[in-house]
Amino acid sequence: MATPKGGYAGKILSVDLSQGEISQASLSREMARTYLGTRGFIASTLWDKVGPEVDALGPDNVLIFSTGPLCGTTVPSGAIFCIGAKSPLTGLIGWTTIGGHWAHKLKLAGYDFLLVKGKASQPVYLWIDDDRVEIREAAHIWGQDGRTTNKMVKDEIGDYEIDVAVIGPAGEKLVKGANIMATVGHSASYGMGAVMGSKNLKAVAVRGTQDIRIARPGPYTRVWQQFMDDIMNDPVAMGSGMRLGTTSLLKTANELGELGTRNFQGAFFKGADKISGERLAETYLLKTRGCSPCSICCDRFSVVNDGPFKGTWVSGPEYATLGSFGSKLGNDNLASILRANELCDLYGLDLYFVGDAIAFSMELHEKGIISRQDTDGLDLTWGNYEAMLALIEKIGRREGFGDLLAEGATEAAQEIGKGAEYYAIEIKGAAISSEDPRANNENALGAMLSTRGGDANNSWARTTNYSAETLKRFGIELSAEVIAQRDARSARQGYGDLSHGLPTGIRGIGRLTKWWEDRGVVVDLMGVCKLLWAAYLSYGEKLEARMDMLAELYSAATGISVQTEDLLEGAQRVHTLEKAFNIREKDVSRKDDRVPERFLKEPMPTGPAEGKVFENPDVYLDEYYEARGWDLSSGRPTEENYEKLGLDDVAKQLKKLGRLP
Repeated sequence: MATPKGGYAGKILSVDLSQGEISQASLSREMARTYLGTRGFIASTLWDKVGPEVDALGPDNVLIFSTGPLCGTTVPSGAIFCIGAKSPLTGLIGWTTIGGHWAHKLKLAGYDFLLVKGKASQPVYLWIDDDRVEIREAAHIWGQDGRTTNKMVKDEIGDYEIDVAVIGPAGEKLVKGANIMATVGHSASYGMGAVMGSKNLKAVAVRGTQDIRIARPGPYTRVWQQFMDDIMNDPVAMGSGMRLGTTSLLKTANELGELGTRNFQGAFFKGADKISGERLAETYLLKTRGCSPCSICCDRFSVVNDGPFKGTWVSGPEYATLGSFGSKLGNDNLASILRANELCDLYGLDLYFVGDAIAFSMELHEKGIISRQDTDGLDLTWGNYEAMLALIEKIGRREGFGDLLAEGATEAAQEIGKGAEYYAIEIKGAAISSEDPRANNENALGAMLSTRGGDANNSWARTTNYSAETLKRFGIELSAEVIAQRDARSARQGYGDLSHGLPTGIRGIGRLTKWWEDRGVVVDLMGVCKLLWAAYLSYGEKLEARMDMLAELYSAATGISVQTEDLLEGAQRVHTLEKAFNIREKDVSRKDDRVPERFLKEPMPTGPAEGKVFENPDVYLDEYYEARGWDLSSGRPTEENYEKLGLDDVAKQLKKLGRLP
């Protein structure tokens, strides 16, 4: 079948490391139209090629680097791609979005996605130079940290304009939370680095010199200009978005009493001002940068010029970093947080994974479940950043107590016993974000339902980001008191329609979550950034308009005419296939869509949400499953759901396994 006329590069690159074979195939118009890009190509490939019998760290797992149709174009933030595989961390579908410039280079080399299977007999790296693709020996690079690997590959190729995706020592040692770093400072988590390491693949270097075709330049340029006008005139995007990036969220989260503190024992951190985005801008932030092409430039670049951590530099930190190594650990030393960020970059470790494991360990130490004898003599008291840094290195090298934590908090808890499982604050084996579910039901519900486990970005369906009129569509009504609090906070913070609030236990959140989740998947599939397309620009009231723009841009770029409803149907197809993969792999059902017990049993100790627990999770789940048309008792799609989305073969397989409702 013919390939698309534009947007897509038009080719699939496959590499079998066991056989040393490289092949190419055309991307069909049918596959492009059915699965759209990024997560869609990953879900389809994993469903077809990776079954329950496949070990996530075995040679038959497939590692996929997948772009979207708008990635590599001039669409603002068109630099996002996904890396996916069966996750060794969760045993579920693993996919993670990543920015920078690497994906742009892959598209310019002529490929929409790269499939890597098998295992090389010795360490290797891939060199993709347009149509010339080589498997190169990498024994001399094995063991090097991420930054050194990046430089050595560029030195060897003799071109410093190429981009390189690399793993560090953690990936080589199969740490379950190892990541892949691309465009120094951008990382792919959920254990993708361990999968890459299991294949003896140290790096993938890319140079592309071709063009990305645009099928209909006139309509494309018109919508592109419309979106650029929105960006340049938006006070949030061009204000705190550009100046502070995601670090602006930390101070707000603390004020709302939802900033996870000391492994979520509470959600208000007294030292928040010392580690906030504002403090970072005053002290260590050197400049901001952007992915290609993006006008917001919300990426941080920070340097420590004095004190015990002098010489530390990072592409960051982000809000996730400040929370993971700051409030979650009771640590208010900002320089040490930057050093923790740097160590994770060097070893190739996911920040959420490591921060979660250390917070878990510190609480076990506090509760007397483990002692210094268990932790190789480390004093894991709250706020001890020296112990934090030492433990990061132990995890990255799989040494001593770090070897246990390298399996993740959930598996470590099972090994430790003594009730340690209660303190592993994870969902489906993956760390959650820094917002406490007792104060932020909306984000928590998104994490509960995410196909890849605890997920900070699955849904940003905060009720207080929407007008009362919009919320009524979902059966949500805010009290006058909540509206007044929201408006007062909005005026004080200058966030406009991006204000935040604290309604909990409100019916309708399940329906709103489904609505937002579908639109978030569309953004991912297109290869653009959720921050720019779904968070900035007063997203609560403009998200529908963003979807219309993406449909027009997709149609113009590819020559495949679609409406917004077509993209949303594609998003539902991809999301449902991801869900089906998890059902096939681990028999996932409603019982797995849960928050940790702490949030259901322990009332919030302080702050605006004092006395609250996570309210009515079953009500939210019922609303969500009902909105999707899924079976309420099992939380699974029905045979009719699959058939409506053209996934008949998926339904047949699950029926044979007895895993349809």
